Formats: sequence, structure tokens, C-alpha cells
Amino acid sequence: MRKFIPFLLIILIVLALVSGCGKTTTNTSTGSLKIDDFIFCSEIAGDRDFIKRDDKTFSKDENVLIYTEVSNFTPKDVSGKFEYWPVVEVEVKDPQGNSIIQRQKIIDEKLEISTKAPYLYFPITLTFPADSPDGKYEVTAYFEDMNSGREAQMKDNFFLE
Repeated sequence: MRKFIPFLLIILIVLALVSGCGKTTTNTSTGSLKIDDFIFCSEIAGDRDFIKRDDKTFSKDENVLIYTEVSNFTPKDVSGKFEYWPVVEVEVKDPQGNSIIQRQKIIDEKLEISTKAPYLYFPITLTFPADSPDGKYEVTAYFEDMNSGREAQMKDNFFLE
């Protein structure tokens, strides 16, 4: 498993972006965050601006893009602004089930905005070297609201060929 890590170039480009308009959620649960979207994409241009990849199949020379949207974050009032503190971690397993990224923290940043956001979105980018094995990979994304302690996670598969 360790021998794989030096050969695996994984670039996790994650921008914690917020939107103060548009979506309302029907989630009334106060016990956890709600993952509204976890979508494999060919392209992500911004908030709700992406091209969905239904087959979740990527070639080794392209980025695996995942658009995630999470709601039910609790902001803190900081001088009349709303402060959010999301933490996002990602774990990836190869076709043999070996962890090639072991729950790596990719976001841990306070966000301060002037309007209350109904959701936060996180584009995730994974890049693999050309010699990665073909097959089904598993990605798990963990989301935590540091202000409230609420959590959620999502697991899905994608394919490299």
C-alpha cells in the first residue's frame, strides 16, 4: 500500500465556495449535515455550473471532478457577518480496496460572508498518474461543521481506464 503512494500523484483542488441565493432545502434534520449533491463531472465552472458525467468513467490523463453541495451548516454571528467553518476530508481506495489516500483533510477554513448561505459547495479534483491500475475506485468524502459538530459523509465509485 505504501509503495503506491509515491507513484500516485493526487491533486486535491478544493475551493470552499458559498452561495447566498437560489436553493432552499427541505431537510429539517437538526442532527446532521445534508449532502444535496455528489456529482461526478467532466467540467466544473462554479456554483451549480458543471457538466455531469453519468458513466463516472475517466481516462488516466484527465482529472476526476466531483461537485459536492452540502446544507445545514450553522453560522456564527461575527460582527454582523456569518462565519462558517467547514472541514472536508477525502479517502480514496484503489480497485484492490487499498487506501491510496487515507482520510486526508483538504478543507479546514473559516469563511465569513455577509449573507446567510443555504448551502456550501466544494469542487473536488483528483489526478492520477498514467500507470494507475484500471478499474473501479472508491471515494469517500467526509464533511464536518466545526461550529455545530454536525457531520455527513458520502461514498461513491468511479472508474479509471
